[in-house]
Amino acid sequence: MRFFGHAAVSSVTGFPDLRFFGHAATATVTVFSDLRFFGHAAAATVTGFPDLRFFGHAAASSVTGFPDFCFFGHAAVSTVTGFPDLRFFGHAAVSSVTGFPDLRFFGHAAAATVTGFRDFRFLGHAAAATD
Repeated sequence: MRFFGHAAVSSVTGFPDLRFFGHAATATVTVFSDLRFFGHAAAATVTGFPDLRFFGHAAASSVTGFPDFCFFGHAAVSTVTGFPDLRFFGHAAVSSVTGFPDLRFFGHAAAATVTGFRDFRFLGHAAAATD
């Protein structure tokens, strides 16, 4: 379990390869192997399994993630329940996302509620209330 850069954490229960990179302010983190925070990550509660990662700017109040649940670029998410290969690319502001394999946000995607299955994608500018 390692802390790199600025890491302010009140409670961390960590298993192998829990790392904080850059600025990470977390209230409670219960994690398993390879849960990582890259760049600026402010999370209230994160329950993570292998390969749950935050890249760039990720502000999430609650994230329950399974393998390969990734945030790339700017991702502001209130609640995300994700399964393998649920990813946010570019600017993604999502209130609630229930995703299955290969649900991705590319470019600018502002969605209130998205329930996605395999290969459900937002390319370019996509503003959707419910999809």
